[in-house]
Amino acid sequence: MFRNRKWKLKINKKPVNLENVISNAIETILQTHEQQVKIERHGTKPDILIPLDEIRIEQVLINFLTNAIKYSPNNNQVIVTTFVDHEAQEVRVNVTDFGIGIPDFKQDAVFKNSTV
Repeated sequence: MFRNRKWKLKINKKPVNLENVISNAIETILQTHEQQVKIERHGTKPDILIPLDEIRIEQVLINFLTNAIKYSPNNNQVIVTTFVDHEAQEVRVNVTDFGIGIPDFKQDAVFKNSTV
């Protein structure tokens, strides 16, 4: 993660259909992984326009999916769950694997917020 405040990451937000971004990320994973990979979809498919940087969000999802597959038993089962709360104007995307997880003593380092 980058912590250098002088380094600026350009974000190009525009209204994008989030479902398309999620589907594209999943399709990329399915096409690029040779082994048998099973990605299940749960929850509401967010067929809504959201202002976001499509390329960066898709890359984040691909990274999460790649890691989930890498650390799942037999590298084969991942669940993508989406939650849409129209009232709160929130969408959440969870990527779940069935690996051993991150040890408690490493979680602070992995999930620590950083400034970009």
